[in-house]
Amino acid sequence: MHQKNKIFLKNFVAFWTVLLSSSLCCGCCAECHVMSMGRGQESAVRRVLTQTIVHGSWLVLQNGHFCTDYLMETLSQITSSDMVHSGFRLWITSESCDQFPVNFLQVG
Repeated sequence: MHQKNKIFLKNFVAFWTVLLSSSLCCGCCAECHVMSMGRGQESAVRRVLTQTIVHGSWLVLQNGHFCTDYLMETLSQITSSDMVHSGFRLWITSESCDQFPVNFLQVG
């Protein structure tokens, strides 16, 4: 059975520490893309997300609270993909937000 680990951090510096140490602990040298969400970023994120799913790269989406509607599209893109590389990881940073999709957290 595949166990999923969810980590909730309140501090962005702590997030980067966990991300880097996770990469080192698993011996992973995965390519890591960092993108800040905001108005008009969806098409660029869509393109990079497709690449990271296929190639097993890591993607950090910063400021998820700016694009809560788009996050559901992101979830759909991941779950409907035929081939999700085992090395693929998606990280999302967000401020506290009532509109953040609960479904996204449940599947994560």
